[in-house]
Amino acid sequence: MPRLRLGFRRRSPKSPPDLPEPRSNRADTKLLGGFSSPLVLLARDPTRTDVALPELPASMKTLLGDVGQRSTAHLRTLLALMVLSPNWAHYPQTLDVLFRLLDKPPPSNRVNADDNHRVEVAVLTLDCLLLVARAHITTDSVHIEGSLFATRFLTFWPALWEWMRYLYYWTEGGLDTTFLSKSRPLTQARIRNMVAIQGFLSVAFHRDIGRPAIRLSNAILATPGVCLMLLEIWTRQFDRPRDEGLALDCLSIDFALKDFLMSPTLDTNELINAMCADRQSAVFGLLKPLHLVAYGGESWMSVYCSTLRIYYLIFRHALPIHDMIWSHPHAAVYICHAFTIFSSLPQPSDSNRREPDTYTLEQCIDSTYRMVLKALITTDPLAFIIEAIHSGLICSMLRCASWRSTQNEEVSITVLRLFRSHTIYRPVLKLVIKTIQSTAVKNLEKSISRDGDFWKDWSSFSQQVDDFIQTKVAFNLEGRPARKCAAPECHVTESDSGSILRSCSACKITVYCSLSCQKQAWKNGSHRATCKRIRDNPAMRVQTGIRDLVFFAFWSDQEMTRQQEAIAKLRDEALSATATPLSQGQQLGLVFDFSACPPSFSVIPVPEYRPPSTIVGAGRSLLQPTFSFQYGKNTTMFPMPTKCAGPLFGWIELPSRELETGDQSWNFFDQENIGEGFCVVRTLELTAPSQSCPNRSTEEGG
Repeated sequence: MPRLRLGFRRRSPKSPPDLPEPRSNRADTKLLGGFSSPLVLLARDPTRTDVALPELPASMKTLLGDVGQRSTAHLRTLLALMVLSPNWAHYPQTLDVLFRLLDKPPPSNRVNADDNHRVEVAVLTLDCLLLVARAHITTDSVHIEGSLFATRFLTFWPALWEWMRYLYYWTEGGLDTTFLSKSRPLTQARIRNMVAIQGFLSVAFHRDIGRPAIRLSNAILATPGVCLMLLEIWTRQFDRPRDEGLALDCLSIDFALKDFLMSPTLDTNELINAMCADRQSAVFGLLKPLHLVAYGGESWMSVYCSTLRIYYLIFRHALPIHDMIWSHPHAAVYICHAFTIFSSLPQPSDSNRREPDTYTLEQCIDSTYRMVLKALITTDPLAFIIEAIHSGLICSMLRCASWRSTQNEEVSITVLRLFRSHTIYRPVLKLVIKTIQSTAVKNLEKSISRDGDFWKDWSSFSQQVDDFIQTKVAFNLEGRPARKCAAPECHVTESDSGSILRSCSACKITVYCSLSCQKQAWKNGSHRATCKRIRDNPAMRVQTGIRDLVFFAFWSDQEMTRQQEAIAKLRDEALSATATPLSQGQQLGLVFDFSACPPSFSVIPVPEYRPPSTIVGAGRSLLQPTFSFQYGKNTTMFPMPTKCAGPLFGWIELPSRELETGDQSWNFFDQENIGEGFCVVRTLELTAPSQSCPNRSTEEGG
């Protein structure tokens, strides 16, 4: 029994007709872009009356008539003919027939042969229109306002976008517009549709043709959903076959996406909400373009800069998405791999420094530096720096510095100084020490010019690390520090037999021996305010290691001993300049500024301090050591416990009699006549390793 065929009646396929080439106007034999001049001139300006359009051959008219009847066989024939001769793409009849095939909206589902046939026609039509667009790019016709292509594209844009959206987001369960949805795996058919869609969309923003047609580009930019689709397509180039056209397609989509991200009509909330729906999947996808260009090698250098430009625009206009991307450890690995490749290429000579390839290489290095800089000041800098050092960033910086080119010197010094300001953190310091002491770094240092500014900063950086190495060795000899319960009047430490201290679940820093001590500190102590301050300050939040905190205190005590004379001079100058009498108890801050290059110290007034009247005989050192250090773009000041500040630079002590009467006046005692005394450390509740200080008679505790 013969089968029943439902829906559209298809014609039997015909072989491609033997069509002649379009005839040019014999009066004008000049060719433009390889195309007959009358066709090109009229494609640029269809209103011209001084040029006659070459007559369309009868066989071509017949073919277009069959195409207009939605014959897939004849669509394939037209597709093959336009591949052989792009001239056909410049006839207005060709554009009209193709665009009108998409007039009818997509089917809501695909339940019969007619629905499937309409989808097949739409897919072939997009393939044909992509060839049309490329042909008009070749003849510089796309960017002209009122040109044949721009006019037709603008007229049929709503219908065209509806079909693009349908073909890209279609699943068996309907349209799934979730960003990088797993219900839309990148099959061969989807890749074909994606390439056609991205190619056609990129035409309106193509950079080789100059400024795009304003009305056309504005219409596309203002269409909701296009930017999100284009951003997803941008991430999926990684999953395409590595054919010859991939790099050029990536470059084109970079140009288009750049215009979307810079458009005043950009809906950043739409992008952020789409990314945050599935953060893990979004970050994994958004890192793929970086992976593609970073591991593509020298042939991808021209695409590398434009791709980093997209990440930079995401930083400017959608910062939450930027933070998601660059907080992932793979981000540092990918960009440092690219940096290793670029910095390992042969050094450009002065004679060829202006050659296009050399210019691209230096631009790639400059773009890398600037992207690293953005990542350091916007995300978790410790995680990024650690991954970057593991991935060879320091060696890449030294290789670039050996080129003796000043083009990237300023930004390279800025990155180096950010690295330097974070060596105060022990995890970073340990890696930096290992890297600087390596044979590779020692060899690279020999090739760096001693006259450049980079070498001056690098030498200072190396000296700072050497100083830290000596301090670290001395610190390790002191033994393991012990934490103390932070509750008032509780003296339990980790060294006590069987004691287990647990950290506050909110700030992750303060520790307690029991739940009752935690409640007491929250209710009667000062931890409520301290906890909030730590949680609100990212730089304070990272201080989760007791060993890191004690290392800071140990270093500051050693530095005070080494710089005693200079610090005492600054103390005297601050005392003579302050308007607040010491009798009111104002303490001075000894600030060690690690955000400066090189690190420095200064003495400044600190806010008035009023201790609880329950502490009898309490005293404080005149100078309160404080660390000012950088964490990304934030700079924080963090007070440190001290054993040496009082004996070295003097004390402020509150007499017991005045405590009992509630009098808040203070008296100052110099170390020469203080005799014995002690300091109650209140900024951090911990027990530091013991160390010797000059003229010290009693030990201070917290």
